[in-house]
Amino acid sequence: MDLYLWMRSTQAIPDPADFAVSEKPNGRYFSLRPQAPKPGPRDYREFHILSAGFKRVVVYNGTLFGELPTGFSTEDNPIFELTGLSDADEIYAAVTWDRRVKADGTSAITTRTIESAEFTPANDVLNGLFYYRLGYVHMAEDNIPVVHQELWGPIDDFPGTAASNYIMPPDYDVTTAQTDYYVLTVTGKGKDTDGADLAPTYDSVRLNKTGFVRFVNDNGNSKAFVRPATISSIGQITYTGPEELALEHVQIDVLVGLRLYGGELQGQYKKVWVMDDEASSPEWVPLITTTASVPDTCP
Repeated sequence: MDLYLWMRSTQAIPDPADFAVSEKPNGRYFSLRPQAPKPGPRDYREFHILSAGFKRVVVYNGTLFGELPTGFSTEDNPIFELTGLSDADEIYAAVTWDRRVKADGTSAITTRTIESAEFTPANDVLNGLFYYRLGYVHMAEDNIPVVHQELWGPIDDFPGTAASNYIMPPDYDVTTAQTDYYVLTVTGKGKDTDGADLAPTYDSVRLNKTGFVRFVNDNGNSKAFVRPATISSIGQITYTGPEELALEHVQIDVLVGLRLYGGELQGQYKKVWVMDDEASSPEWVPLITTTASVPDTCP
């Protein structure tokens, strides 16, 4: 009688593709294929640049505003490379930022790349083009690059793009309609009173003597309170100030008619609203000129 013994093992069953099969005179043999060693711990910082031969460098991956740039792969497989370099070429990260605010209230990074050129381009902040110089190379013997690196990743913040808030309207006392406007869905974020783009000179708009308005009827008197607001370049309300009494209409009685009736001098009044209660005591003005002797002052 044959006796078979079964044992439970926690060893993973190899993939058949991992086996090499060879035929020999005395039978078929199976052997595990050689496995590539697993990569060890990463020794370099993000976007580390290494010389890699004739006019060529490789760049280890990193995050550019939260994601890998175009052409980069996880675990550097394959590793990103720049070829055809020249002496004194600069290597830089490039980002395109869509300044417009979308329907969902967000703006977006639309491109992320690592590039090389004779010079790193200047930022074009109005159109959202930003560049970050990583370093430069000089060519040694046989055009083998020597890398001079200045910046590593991650890269995830824009430089300041504005100096101050735009005050809208710029002059509160102006008595005509203003032409400046604020539109978050366009690159320039609207225009100032001279027709120039608000972005990137200003990163937010502060409403001048306007914003949140509250109206109240105070025993017949109309009042308007204003709470100023500041709106950022992505549509967020970043500040609301204390209320200020901006307008008050006071109710007074105005004599609109006189008559003699039944031996009485009767008056007819109408309620009107004036800007303030000082208007309820106007100066006396002549209505009818007579020759009769009348006193100049009331007793």
